Amino acid sequence: KSPADLVVYELHVRDFSISPTSGLKYKGKYLALTEPKAIEYLKNLGINAIHFQPVFDFASIDETRLDKPQFNWGYDPKNYNVPEGSYATDPYSPATRIKEFKEMVMALHKAGIRVIFDAVYNHTFDINGSNFQRTYPDYYYRKTKDGKYSDGSGCGNETASEKPLMRQYMLESVKYWIDEYHIDGFRFDLMGVHDIETMQAIREMVNRIDPSIYIYGEGWSAGSCAYPTEKLAVKANTQQLKGIGAFSDDMRDALRGP
Repeated sequence: KSPADLVVYELHVRDFSISPTSGLKYKGKYLALTEPKAIEYLKNLGINAIHFQPVFDFASIDETRLDKPQFNWGYDPKNYNVPEGSYATDPYSPATRIKEFKEMVMALHKAGIRVIFDAVYNHTFDINGSNFQRTYPDYYYRKTKDGKYSDGSGCGNETASEKPLMRQYMLESVKYWIDEYHIDGFRFDLMGVHDIETMQAIREMVNRIDPSIYIYGEGWSAGSCAYPTEKLAVKANTQQLKGIGAFSDDMRDALRGP
């Protein structure tokens, strides 16, 4: 259960099985990953963990029009604590997406494959339509000195993880996915947008639940953040992030070469 033993495969639920030649019954769905052919394929790759691209409810797919061609990686958060409905066999049934997501996790665990959740708390799909903004206007988002929304995410907004309610939300959300869906790890998208204190609080909370749960992330932002860099979970500050890994583009570049 050491992080050094992980062989991680990044996977998009829809893309994995949507091909007409996949030979799978539940093409593009959670349940495709419960089918024996899919499990056999994954095991033959030699992996022991899957990093799922976003499987929370994201805003860029219209679940009422799944008969129309649609596609998105899912980095457009809408409801952080709800599984994405377009990957369920019935998006109109709230229970179906929950049940089928759990069945997928169970099948992967049975095959000895750990499940890593892509945590995209650094921004929301939009501001005015977000539940954060509707609940407590402008509290959950960082602003620049001139009153504009900061855009460290490159998506038009960035959340303010250092604020108590946002920090608590992230803590409770991570705990919910562990308790309810038995998630084995978290990959934080644009972790460099989040503050160090919040990331350490998450690590400490997770340690109390299961210290083998792996936490890592992108140690950078996609733009300038309205928060001191020395307090952000960027790669340069990884020595302050005990028990949290960060992508190393330096290592990648050295291995890849010019």
